[in-house]
Amino acid sequence: MKSLGAMTMYLLVFRQGQAAVSASLASISGMYEDNLYLSTLYEYLQQPTTRDNAPVWLSQGFNRFQQMTAEVRLLRVGIR
Repeated sequence: MKSLGAMTMYLLVFRQGQAAVSASLASISGMYEDNLYLSTLYEYLQQPTTRDNAPVWLSQGFNRFQQMTAEVRLLRVGIR
């Protein structure tokens, strides 16, 4: 039969090992999540973009932006 001190030591070693395994699994899980996020992000960023497949509100905003920059250019030149 083991002494009380030995059983306490084994319990502490078991808890430390359990904590180490838990921390390792959490780290691996975090790396997997980061990898999944980045691969999805890069896949999304590689999609071709044109004005044809842009949402309507974005196209309208872009067209308005172009009009505003043209007006600013005209004001700089002094045409207006």
